[in-house]
Amino acid sequence: MNTTQYWRLTGLSTAHIFVVSLILPILAPYFSELGYSEQWISWVFALFPFTMILASLYVGELSDAIGRSWAIRIALLLSALAYGLYWQASTPGIILGRILDAISYTAITILLIAKIQTVLDTPTRAKYTGIFTSCKDFAHIIAPLAGGWLAEKYFGATFLVAILILFILVFFLRNATQHQKKPIDIHPINNLLAFITHKKLRPLTILGPVTNAAIPIITVALPLIILQELEMGYVAIGAATSAFMAGHILQFLIGTLIDKYGTIPFMLLGAASMGSLLFLLPYSIHYYPGLLLLLFGFGVAAAMWNTAALSYIAEEGIKEKKQGAIWGAYVSYAKIGDTVGYLLLGIIVSIGGLGGAFFVFGSILLLGTGISSYLFIQVMRIDEKK
Repeated sequence: MNTTQYWRLTGLSTAHIFVVSLILPILAPYFSELGYSEQWISWVFALFPFTMILASLYVGELSDAIGRSWAIRIALLLSALAYGLYWQASTPGIILGRILDAISYTAITILLIAKIQTVLDTPTRAKYTGIFTSCKDFAHIIAPLAGGWLAEKYFGATFLVAILILFILVFFLRNATQHQKKPIDIHPINNLLAFITHKKLRPLTILGPVTNAAIPIITVALPLIILQELEMGYVAIGAATSAFMAGHILQFLIGTLIDKYGTIPFMLLGAASMGSLLFLLPYSIHYYPGLLLLLFGFGVAAAMWNTAALSYIAEEGIKEKKQGAIWGAYVSYAKIGDTVGYLLLGIIVSIGGLGGAFFVFGSILLLGTGISSYLFIQVMRIDEKK
């Protein structure tokens, strides 16, 4: 394993996630205070994963075809522009900002994940994937608290700090992400078809979307409930997000267990636990310490799913020698879950309020986990025959 390159990439990814986590938890309440309805907020949030579906079809192939440093620099600048548009606070600016933000996030995430998996060794892949994600999640824990505090002192400072950090990353980005170039050969539809027909990857076309469908609960439903029903401020919203991300910090330990016991059991256990905890979350809404505790548990469950899925997909990508293309295809499938989730949340809000969303999304997650379990059993039977 190239240790120097591993830690450079980990540091870059951690700094980027810190910036994202400064902004994301306060975004829905910010839009609400600008006068936008909960339904409009859900739908404008849906633009992000929808754009990711389209962008990831091309970013994955391009990451296999071109050098990565300049691509990451451009993506960081797009992210800074998006935050400036949010700060400007006009409806067209917010919509354009969500689109640019999604393109930037997609590019940086896929480029870094695809690259870091190439520097890892197979016997310890899950362990070091867990360390990589744990470092990012430490930023996830600190940043929402910092963002909430800044938002209560002077809201514009949150955007200003985020933009400043992004510009620093652009100028200090080293060519640790250099990459042997290949001819550009973009076939996004073929990649999607190849993914869904790949027997080992097919279960993730279900499990990826249903786990991602729960994201609107964390990014929209909970912040609005804390702000409107509990009448608490941005610091409380940041603390709730930090509690969820604190569970992810255990990914370094979970990764070690995955290396020992396998990826499939942890993917299914994590997804099933996420679905079960969504049923419990509404009962803790009016007891804030209990809410924080359940969010921590939800974060641990998400960490199991996340680390196991990253390792599982990486192994298949390396075997096929198309890491970027496979990552891009997976993100496209997974982000269908976010997109449908945000649109569904908007419909649920218009019918009966935010509370019912927990039960709907919990049911979707458990049903998807059950179907995926059956498909993974077929995969394990194939492996046994070999």
